[in-house]
Amino acid sequence: MTATSLPMAVWMLKNFMDSVPVSLEEAAWVDGASALKALRTIVLPLMKPGLLVVFIFIFTATWGNFFVPSSSRSTRTSSPQPSPSTTLFGNARRGRLRKNWPHSQ
Repeated sequence: MTATSLPMAVWMLKNFMDSVPVSLEEAAWVDGASALKALRTIVLPLMKPGLLVVFIFIFTATWGNFFVPSSSRSTRTSSPQPSPSTTLFGNARRGRLRKNWPHSQ
């Protein structure tokens, strides 16, 4: 999912970041702010709406890739791949994956 989500996020943020005027950063530099402080105090507050939009788009795309296959399955054996993976990792995290294998003596 990263292969499809990351390029879209970079493209959306790049276009949003192009709308932030460079003159604001330059004014902060003239006032004595470092590049990092100008980024933290000028650019990031202006980028909050863009970051929120990108988060919503990526979250809904990821949620759709997981929720639709897991809700449309009829049986556990005929489910698409995201659902068995989630079940496997969820059971492993809860400690339900342990099986008592017979030991050879």
